[in-house]
Amino acid sequence: MTRIIKISENRIGKKRIRYAANQIKDGKLVVFPTETVYGIGANAFNEKACREIFKVKNRAADNPLIVHICRFDQLKEVAVVPDKLFKVIDRLWPGPVTFIFKSRNLPKVVTAGLDTVAVRMPSNKIALELIKESNVPIAAPSANISTFPSATEARHAVADFFGKVAVIIDGGRSKFGLESTVIDLSKKPYRLLRPGSYDVSRLEKVLGKIIIPDSINKTVRKGKVLSPGMKYRHYSPKKPLFLFDNINELISASRFLESKNVKFATFIPCEYKAKVNGNKKLILGSRDKPDEIARNLFSSFRKLDEIDAEIGLIADMKLDSFDLAVRNRIVKAAGENKVKNVKQFIKFIDSYVTYR
Repeated sequence: MTRIIKISENRIGKKRIRYAANQIKDGKLVVFPTETVYGIGANAFNEKACREIFKVKNRAADNPLIVHICRFDQLKEVAVVPDKLFKVIDRLWPGPVTFIFKSRNLPKVVTAGLDTVAVRMPSNKIALELIKESNVPIAAPSANISTFPSATEARHAVADFFGKVAVIIDGGRSKFGLESTVIDLSKKPYRLLRPGSYDVSRLEKVLGKIIIPDSINKTVRKGKVLSPGMKYRHYSPKKPLFLFDNINELISASRFLESKNVKFATFIPCEYKAKVNGNKKLILGSRDKPDEIARNLFSSFRKLDEIDAEIGLIADMKLDSFDLAVRNRIVKAAGENKVKNVKQFIKFIDSYVTYR
C-alpha cells in the first residue's frame, strides 16, 4: 500500500523524511516534489529498483533517467567532470538545470546504455533532504505515466501511481511547473537538449554560447537520445489537443464547434477569456506573467481529461520568458494535431461529427 506523507519546505519533519529515505534504501520507489515537477525516484545504483521505474511509468528502455544529487561529491560518484567545470556548475546549482556528462559507476538501465548521464541538483528543500537522508543519488524521471502530462501536484502522482510506489510525498504545488532545462556539457560546443525552467540566455552568461538546434521542438523518431523529453510522445492529455498558429484561428474554431454541438475546452491566457466561445475555458494565466502560464500548463492539460469535453484547443503564444519551454511542451502535447488552417480543421470536425 502506498503511504502519502505531507511535508512542507518550511518545516521538514525528520521522521517523515527518514521513513521515505528508508524506502529508497530498501529498493522501493518514492514520489517526491522538486521545484520543477514531481519525480518518481529510486536508488540510482540499484538496477532492480531503477528497472521498476520504467515498469510503473510504462517508459521505453532507451529513454535515460536524470540522476538527482544533493552534494558535489555525489556528482563525482556518477559522472566524469573536468575540474574547470566545477566552479561554473557551482554558480548554477542547486536549481532547475540538468547537465549531461560522461557517466561512471551507474547501471546501464539509468543511462539507457549510453556513456553519458543526466545529472541535476534540485533546489527544493524536501528533495535535497530526501537525497541526503537516503545517502545515495536518486534516479528520477517525472512522476507521470509516460506520454501523460508531468505531475505538478501530489494528487496527479496519486492518480497515476497509488498502489505502485511505496511513498508519495505531498510537498504542495511545484514552483515552476515545467521540467528542468537540459544542457549537454559532455562535449563542445554546449548544446540545448530540452528547454525548461532555466532560461537559456541566463545560462549563457555563465556557460558561454549554447547551441539551440532548429529541431528542438521536434520529436526524435529513431536513434539514441541523451536526455528525456527528446523522444516519443510527451506531455499529452488522453483527449485530442489541437494546436492553432494563433488565437484568432482558435476563436474561429471555437465558434464553429459550438455550431456543431461538439464539447470542447480551450486553453487560453486570461486576456482572451471574453473573445473565445464555449463555457469550458481553462485559463492558463496572464501573458504579462509568463511564469504563471508555465506553472499552470500541465495541471490544465490534466483538467482536460477530468472535465466533460471531447477535445481541447490551444494556440501558439509568444511570451517574454519561458517562451521556448512552453512552446516545446505545447507542440509535443498536440503531436500530430497541429492545425495548418481552420478549413482543414472544419473538414476534420465535420467527419468527426458524422461518424462519432
